[in-house]
This record gives sequence, structure tokens and C-alpha cells, in this order.
Amino acid sequence: MKASKIFFLVVGLFTASSVFIWQFREHITINVTPSMPLGFYWLENDPVRVGDNVLVCPPRAIAEMASHRHYLPKGDCPGGSVPVLKRVVAIEGDHVTIDSRGIFVNGIEIEHTQPKSEDSLGQKLPSIELSTTLKSNQYLIASHDDPRGFDSRYFGVIEFQRLKRVSPLWTWDVDRDQE
Repeated sequence: MKASKIFFLVVGLFTASSVFIWQFREHITINVTPSMPLGFYWLENDPVRVGDNVLVCPPRAIAEMASHRHYLPKGDCPGGSVPVLKRVVAIEGDHVTIDSRGIFVNGIEIEHTQPKSEDSLGQKLPSIELSTTLKSNQYLIASHDDPRGFDSRYFGVIEFQRLKRVSPLWTWDVDRDQE
């Protein structure tokens, strides 16, 4: 194929993709963090279940700290951060425990959730101890196999109004170093 045809094909695909994303911008989000696979996600209105991926605003005080420490860019969530993409690990009726060992749901450990005491710059991270049964519209969220994830191990239970289900639209795995 001639270089000019390849050029027009690439420009055409880029233009079509841009128009699609712009047209559906209220329904699409992008993830560029190691918490979930990189890529584009479609926002849904379906009920949230264990194992679902969700877009969530952290609690206000946590969002303020995350934004101030540059864990998260500034955004529209209460507290000034962007929402984060995480996986739901517990819902109404699940008994959850969060302690120095990590997150446990109905007695089963969620892998890669042992909290760190400090971030990569040596700043103290919040720590919580929690043992409760989740009520209606309460959720626990965790990163997708990232031991450094910023999730419920640091801020506990998330209320429904802060959370929206998402499905992968177009994602890709990248080999990322994990501690």
C-alpha cells in the first residue's frame, strides 16, 4: 500500500474515533492508571454486582488528600479529584474486614490489598480498621491486581451515589512494574 493511502487511512480512523468519542463523551471514560487495564470504558446504568468495574468518586477528605499529593489529577468529584476506576469486591449483606493484612470479604482475603503505611515519597497513608456487614447501597472497592492501588483499604465503604458501573469498551494490557 502506498504511503499516501496509509496516511489517509490513519487520519480517517483517527477522525472517526474522535467523532465517536466526542458524540458519546458523557458515556465514555478513560483509564490511564495501573489500577485497571488501560483504555476506554463505557458508563452503564445497570445494577452493580461483585466483580463489576465501577467509576467512583472517593470520599471528600480522601479526594482532597489524593489531589493535594498528586495521586489523582484535579477533577469534578467532591474534594476536587477525578473519579477512579475500581473493581467491586463487596456489596450489601457481605461481611467485610479491613485491617493491616488487607481486605477480607466473608472471611476470604482479597489478593493484593495489604495496605502500605507510606506512599512512594515516604508520606504516611491513611489506615483504617473496619469489621462490618454492608448495608443497602454500600460497597467495597479494590484495584485490579495492583498492590499499590488507592482503594477501600485506605478509605473504607463507598456509598452508591458515588459509583457508576462501567464495562471495557477498548482496553489493552501493558506490562507494568508492581511492588
